[in-house]
Amino acid sequence: EPRLAADIAGDARAVHWSSDGRRLLITAPSGVERLAVGDPADPTARVIDDFAWRLDKTGLRNQLVSAWVASVDGGEPRRLTDPTWEVLDARWLPDGRHIAVVADAEPDAGMRRMSEQAAVWRIAVDESAEPASLAQLPGGIAVVRPSPDGTCVAVVGKDFPRQPSWADNHLYVGDGTSLRRLGSELDRPVG
Repeated sequence: EPRLAADIAGDARAVHWSSDGRRLLITAPSGVERLAVGDPADPTARVIDDFAWRLDKTGLRNQLVSAWVASVDGGEPRRLTDPTWEVLDARWLPDGRHIAVVADAEPDAGMRRMSEQAAVWRIAVDESAEPASLAQLPGGIAVVRPSPDGTCVAVVGKDFPRQPSWADNHLYVGDGTSLRRLGSELDRPVG
């Protein structure tokens, strides 16, 4: 019989099972209103202090996307990422105790295109530890996929800063210390 696994306000963007099948990794709105002044249901005003406050076909972006974890046995879902981060992608690491997220964690992230300086971060699920950098590129990262053994990550991103989000995405593999572009002699973007 189907049942509600996690009650998170707003629309979930993606859901991924943990390797043991006991938890879900969910990307969904942060739950923290960032633009409204006064009552969020009927705001007195809105404070607009970044470029990504509104998107075509989406409207006002009062909440950024966060990574959440929820037990399939019930209980309250927990937000794992800072509500000021815009999470572009999130995946379980094979150990089941950490996740990899793609996000721009800088305080002025809203003043750039969403993936322009996004990096990959390792975040502990069950303990309070500072996020650790796993990979970064000068033009930002859009997607991460951990290897089955957890020793490497594959990412899609850009070599050069300030490139449009649709231009020159390339595939890289890294071990947590450096990234190596695959197929650089082909001069073909990855889509």
